[in-house]
Amino acid sequence: MLHSEATGRAAITGNPGDVYLKNALVLAYSIKNKAVVTLEDSAKLEISSPENLDPGHRLITQALKHFNIPQPLRISYSSNIPYMAGLGGSAAILTALISGLNQKYNLNLSNLKISQHALAIEHELGIKAGWQDRAATIFGSSLINCKNFSCTKLKSIPENMFVAYYGKESSSGQIHKQGEEKSNDAEFHKLMSQTRILTKQAYKAIEKKDWLKLGKLMNRNWDIREQTLGLTKKDKQIKDLIFENKGYANQAGSGGSAVILDLNRTIKPVLKENNISTLDVVLNGGVKLWEP
Repeated sequence: MLHSEATGRAAITGNPGDVYLKNALVLAYSIKNKAVVTLEDSAKLEISSPENLDPGHRLITQALKHFNIPQPLRISYSSNIPYMAGLGGSAAILTALISGLNQKYNLNLSNLKISQHALAIEHELGIKAGWQDRAATIFGSSLINCKNFSCTKLKSIPENMFVAYYGKESSSGQIHKQGEEKSNDAEFHKLMSQTRILTKQAYKAIEKKDWLKLGKLMNRNWDIREQTLGLTKKDKQIKDLIFENKGYANQAGSGGSAVILDLNRTIKPVLKENNISTLDVVLNGGVKLWEP
């Protein structure tokens, strides 16, 4: 029996440039929540998930096909990453699975190759995706360079940063379909390119622990997200709620959650009043394997 796990992620700046820019830069912190995959020998192929996370087990079956795994397996997977909240839940399942297959079948894949295979598998399924989720779930909190497929580990994290999640009102595919329709527009591309500049500045702010500067850059990134792909009604409500209460935040992914820097420690009570759940960000996330 082999267990593998991968943490979810919350994008700080740079998103959703990784889907639209070949030279995108993204800053992402890991979240404490993770996906766990268990592999066991079996007489036949059995795939199960207690939460019915992926109806039809598309990610699992496509990964087995992608790597041409002929042996029957018993595969079970679970996750406490909030569903439909744009926190890298699907990527975490997939990278945890590939890491386990890599170990079990001696595929000789580096972590970089695992992340690239995970992206290829999602593309095979027709999923519009960039590299950041696959990179962050493997490498943990990082500055992610999508042009040369490299990650620089982050060395510090604000004490008063957390994620608020409230669920998506539309799928990632629907959101990025709007982006595809606008992707040849010069203004759209100009705005997306600004996320790369913001991310360079945000990385320097993290190095200097200039959290106020980081917060202002996060706010600007969310404004760009709204100007390019738009926001659902719920995302807009949460954004306005945070900004009106002098918080700093960015949409953590494709929708349904926000990563918040609460320098004045005023946002959590407001979120609680509005029945919005929160979870922790962590510095040392990524992928992990173990055998009992």
